[in-house]
Amino acid sequence: MPPILLNALGVLLGALTGHSIPWPPPAGVQRQLRLALTVLTVLTGGWVVWMALPSRPWPGIRVLIIAVLSLSVGSLIGHGIGLQRGLSRLLAWAGSGRTPPESGFAFESVVFAANPLGIAGALLLGATGDWRPLALKAALDALAAFGFAQAGSRTVALTAVPVFAIQGTLAGLGGMLQQRLADPQPAAALAAACGLLTLTAAPVVLGIRRVPLANYLPALVVAPLIASVWR
Repeated sequence: MPPILLNALGVLLGALTGHSIPWPPPAGVQRQLRLALTVLTVLTGGWVVWMALPSRPWPGIRVLIIAVLSLSVGSLIGHGIGLQRGLSRLLAWAGSGRTPPESGFAFESVVFAANPLGIAGALLLGATGDWRPLALKAALDALAAFGFAQAGSRTVALTAVPVFAIQGTLAGLGGMLQQRLADPQPAAALAAACGLLTLTAAPVVLGIRRVPLANYLPALVVAPLIASVWR
């Protein structure tokens, strides 16, 4: 199965399961599942960062420094141009103040297709072939789609289409970027930045803190740029 299909299939599986089971799982099971997904988020992010680092000490330290610096710079850029605010406004517009099951296809599409973790995962898949962050996003979206379906939504399964279309486009862009880069360091910096972005999502998955993940998206551009200059 092509990895680019993972997220769309996760949405479909969650939606179909939600429609098939007439009752939600107990609260204790939901908490355990959320905790398991948080642990998976940390492990995925840490593994992506570790695998992105070159084996030699100094190049590895340099890539890690670039990744951390790119997240800091990217967050400042994202905050300055209002990426998270823009995403929140887009969600408010798409939902028009409604809640599931009345929220509708537009709101659900923004929730699943415009998620920063999915954007980062698709770019990473195209640039390096690493599918793990996208698989994590698929698991998270399966749980979210299950919730939408349980609430009575009849359109949540259809959001697999925009998810696949947007992520396929981003993966293609990532592949074009990889082909234009003769030096492997920018791709390593991009992968490390994606791993750190995944780690940043852990408090959100656990439900203990709201992190403006969209503000970190410019880091995915900043990291390869810094790596291209700093040799």
